[in-house]
Amino acid sequence: MIGTTIDLRTFFNKEIMVQLRESVAFTSMAEFIEKIPYDKVGIRPKPLPYSFFEVFSHIVQTQQDLMDFTMASAYHPVEWPAGVWPGKAAPDNEQEWKGLKARFFRQHDELEKFLAADHTALDALVKHADQDHQTLLRELLLMVSHYAYHTGQLYVIARLLGAVK
Repeated sequence: MIGTTIDLRTFFNKEIMVQLRESVAFTSMAEFIEKIPYDKVGIRPKPLPYSFFEVFSHIVQTQQDLMDFTMASAYHPVEWPAGVWPGKAAPDNEQEWKGLKARFFRQHDELEKFLAADHTALDALVKHADQDHQTLLRELLLMVSHYAYHTGQLYVIARLLGAVK
């Protein structure tokens, strides 16, 4: 209803999780990732310099770094960029691949629990902020934009591999 006020924090927290779990403007990772056969995740399709595994692993590692920066009691910065890339084109085995996918979805569960706890204002500096603009809102927007950007790359890789149309 026009003119009705809403609780901005509740609305924003819900929207962040919609973008990360379901997405609105791009393909949902939960639906999309299962279309990629394990035997293709480590292939670097020409002319791209990364495999599906490398980009997906980068998403997971960067998400973890942002979550640690935002939520963890202790934070140890990763070396950038090496610390957020896997250093190999393919997982060592299918178990590693399945574990990486599970970790991705567990991260979203952890973030959702964090956001549901009413303890941090969106404009509050995050735990390990070292600059005055590093608020919860900024870090969440960074996470969503990073995720969206690389999801687009994953889709291009999947198309080049013939896994999706």
